[in-house]
Formats: sequence, structure tokens, C-alpha cells
Amino acid sequence: NIAYRKKFKNSGPSGWLPLHNSYLLIAACRDEERALEYHHIEGDKIIPYGAFTYVFCQELIKSKQKTTYRDIFEKITTRMSTINSGQHPQMEGEWDRELFGTKKIKPLRFILVKERQKNRVKVQAGAALGMKKGSQWAVYPPMTKQITEKTEKLGLIEIIDVDALFSEAKILEETKVDAIIENSRAIEEIHDYGKLDLKVEIKSPKDYKGYATKLAHQLESSPLLSVVRENKPSNVRIYLVTPRNEIKEDDPVPQLGLLKTPTWVVIQDGFLLMPTYDTNDNGVEFKICDNLEKLERYRQTLNIQNPRETNILKDKVDFQIIRQNNKKEWIEAKPDLKAKQIVFEEGEYIAFEVSNHSKIPIFVSLLDFGLTGAITLLYPIQGASEKLIPNKTLQIGVRQGEEIELFLPDNFPFQPDPNDLSTFGGNESFKLLITTQEADFSMLLQHGYRSPKDKAKTKLEELMEMTIIGKGNRDAKSRINRMSSNGEWLTIAKNIYLKQKESV
Repeated sequence: NIAYRKKFKNSGPSGWLPLHNSYLLIAACRDEERALEYHHIEGDKIIPYGAFTYVFCQELIKSKQKTTYRDIFEKITTRMSTINSGQHPQMEGEWDRELFGTKKIKPLRFILVKERQKNRVKVQAGAALGMKKGSQWAVYPPMTKQITEKTEKLGLIEIIDVDALFSEAKILEETKVDAIIENSRAIEEIHDYGKLDLKVEIKSPKDYKGYATKLAHQLESSPLLSVVRENKPSNVRIYLVTPRNEIKEDDPVPQLGLLKTPTWVVIQDGFLLMPTYDTNDNGVEFKICDNLEKLERYRQTLNIQNPRETNILKDKVDFQIIRQNNKKEWIEAKPDLKAKQIVFEEGEYIAFEVSNHSKIPIFVSLLDFGLTGAITLLYPIQGASEKLIPNKTLQIGVRQGEEIELFLPDNFPFQPDPNDLSTFGGNESFKLLITTQEADFSMLLQHGYRSPKDKAKTKLEELMEMTIIGKGNRDAKSRINRMSSNGEWLTIAKNIYLKQKESV
């Protein structure tokens, strides 16, 4: 059977509803795509969610006063690109309406304390809302609307167990006995990024176990990777696909076609994450390990953000993507009406504007997260962050000789799916790193690991280094997220869809 949908008169790009001010339509993917699942790993548990639902719920809990659907959708598209690059959420209608319509959204993001037993409490937030073990939350009285220096603080709790919708926490501090009560409001102070590693499962036929053992030994030597047993929770799977003269219905990775030699394939949710490798290639185990480390650095660096509600830079820095119009004038890049995201063609120039609305100077660096897992420092050239004084705007890629041209890598996609009729292209992300002290992020571009220096690093530098080296521990978590003499930090991510240039 063929599924089809007629277009209504004056319909929107989806063909479902007319464009007017009475609705907003959000879809998990384009009509030619499939909405896939995301398997969240929490200890030994696997909690299945729809990938879009998982990301959408996480962003809903972070929403604040005057947040629009446009604001939240920009964050969703960036997060989805790290989970499944083959699924593109869609939205049409009133993009700039406040979240949930006429009701005013509370400016304070909090979770409720629902139950208490001795020094344990149950809070109304779980894995779907981004709760993490080890995260610490300051607790305030019920009905608290804003946090200031004069706001009464009841205590501090730490999350010790996370379920889908609820979590358990232990009380670390309390101003008086039984001060923390039901319906107290908790605000996150410290976010535990956990152990930064990629969980990998290797699947191979019995006759090829020697290949699998050799690869496993190489992967286990990496601080960024961990090999799990078959059918245990994993982020990616590596298949050894044997030679074949025909394609059967139950063959793994059918898009590879016929194979003459045993081949290693790295898969996530049915999509190839990187090039395939002949098992007999020289150094094949090292190449796969190196690529998986790049994937993990890409994933973790793109996801890093500062959760502090009292961040002095919060909402004080604007970051915009700009492009050239037909008159070669630089204008704000806005989402395409049909694609519902910012779309560029290869060969186009892209540029950026950063505005500092805070009362203090800031230092900025700009990273490009490419289609093949590469992370490139776009600004500044030498790697040392540039100071931007208050009430000033910095333009990146506008001046002659500093143009940034977009292109599709020669090896992308790694293996086109013959059944995929969507436009040839992919998501590219740009992340602005903002600190109140000078910082150097050139370590992200180096092949080798950078040894720690004696001089003090900013908190964001420390977190980036933890991502690169793979050392996630509670001491590092505390140093990074608590305010200290190393200053404050902030990250802002933007996402575009880069497509092949259409033939004239």
C-alpha cells in the first residue's frame, strides 16, 4: 500500500493545516523519515523513549518566562543532531507564541519535593527531564518565585537514583531539622556530567571471534570508550559483516550491498556513523578506535552547557547566524518555511554576530561541528579567546579575507541508503564558548592529548579537557560547576542544515 496525504487549501508546508494564528504543529520528523527510539542508559537499566520526545521533554523542563516555541525548537534540533542525524523535527504555525499559550510561564525552573523519609526525598523529575545521578539541588520554600541573595534556602540534596519520571535524593545540608518539606522547590546547582565514555557493543559471527577480541582490546585501552557485553546497554554497535554474494532479508546493514571481504561497520539506530573498514586493513583497530573517540568528543562537547540558574552571563549574550542576500548584504539567517530550520547550500558563505549585553567583558571562541565528526575552531585563528567589551557586537566571517565557505566533505555520506530519497545533506552545528577570563580551546584541534599546565584553567577549559581526556569524576564535577576565582562560563549552540547545491 502507498500512504499519501492531500494538501488542504492554504495549507502549510506539512500539508496538514492552513497557516493562521490559532495553532502550532510539531512533528518528530519529516514525512519521508522515521521517528526512531532513543534508549537512555541509567546504570543497568535501559529506558526507551521516542528520540524526539526525550529531547523535547528535556527542553520543556528548562523553559522560562517569555520562552517561545522558536526558542525551544532551536535547542531541540541541535540536540537531535547528536542523537540521530537522520531525523529532523518539524514545526509550523505560530513559532513566536509563548510556550503553552496565554498562561504566563513561571520564570523559575524548579522540581518539586514530593515525599520525605528521614534523610531521603523523592523529587518529581526523572531521566526524561534530564535528571542525573550526582547532581546537586538547592531547596527553597514552597511557592518560591525568584532566587535572590535574600531568598531563604532550606538545604541541599544530591540525586542518588533516577527513574523515568521520579528520582530519589539524599539530604546533604539542612538549615534546621525537617526544614525540607513536601512541595519545596529545588533548583539545580551542580550538574554531574558523569563518566565521559562511549559504550560500544561488538557483534561478530563465532568464526570471527578473533577479530572481535583484537578490536575489543584496542577499544578498552581508550579512556573515552568502554566495551560492553552483547545485549547490554550501549550507545553504538560494531558489526562484523561477512562476505556475501547476495542480500537476504535478515542480513545486517543491507545498504552495503555485496561484500568480498569481512567488513567492520559502526551503526547507531540503523545509520552508519563513519566509513566502513576491511578487517584485513593495516591498523584497522586503531582507526576504528580513533574514530569512536572523535565521535565521543563530538557528542560530549556539543552537549556541554552550564545549568546554573544564577549564571551572570545567562540571557546576556546574543549569538546569531547571518548570511548574504542577493545584494551581498549580510542579514539574519532565518529558518526555511518548508524545512523549518536554517538551510544553507554548499558554496554559500556563512557568518556570525555575537553581542555582549552584560556589564563585564567576555572572551569568545567559536567551534564548528562538521558533518563527519570534525571539530574546527572557527574563531579566533590563534586559539586564544577574544575579548568583547559590554554593549559591543563582534562579527565573525564578514570582513574580506575572513570568509567562511560551507562545503560537503568528499566522504559524506559514508554509505548512501538506496531507499533514502531525502535531500543529500546533513546537520552542522556551531557552538559559541563564552568565559569571563581568557581561555584556550586549541586542545580540541590537536591529535594528541594536552598535558595539564600549572597555571589555573577556567571552569569551561577544565570541562573541555575532561571531555577530551575522558576523566569524569566527582572532584572534577565540583571544581567545574561551583563558582570560584576562575570566573563564569556559558555556551550557545546553533544548528543549520547543509545541503548539496541544486543543479540549475
